[in-house]
Amino acid sequence: MPRRRPLPLPHHPPRQEQPLRPRPIRRAHPGAVTSPMVGTVYLSPQPGSPPFVRVGDIVSAGQTLLIIEAMKVMNQIKAPKGGKLTRILTADSSPVEFGQVVMILE
Repeated sequence: MPRRRPLPLPHHPPRQEQPLRPRPIRRAHPGAVTSPMVGTVYLSPQPGSPPFVRVGDIVSAGQTLLIIEAMKVMNQIKAPKGGKLTRILTADSSPVEFGQVVMILE
């Protein structure tokens, strides 16, 4: 009786570990400041000038936090409540989507 050769095992490429991504901040966060429109974020009133706010600043309700340019119109985004700015989740001159969390106030 002829010897049978063993069947080759299927080759499975090694699994690549997926890099850990930070968990996105949800709009449900009580201090989340969200973008009310699609546009481009500007953190300062003019190029080269200081930003409206920095992490650690104490802001009051109604204070301007950033500008979102939409359809060539500059829209000031104001603080919905007073508190301490703990996180800025977007970069200057970056695009934002409607409802995207851009800052966190505590």
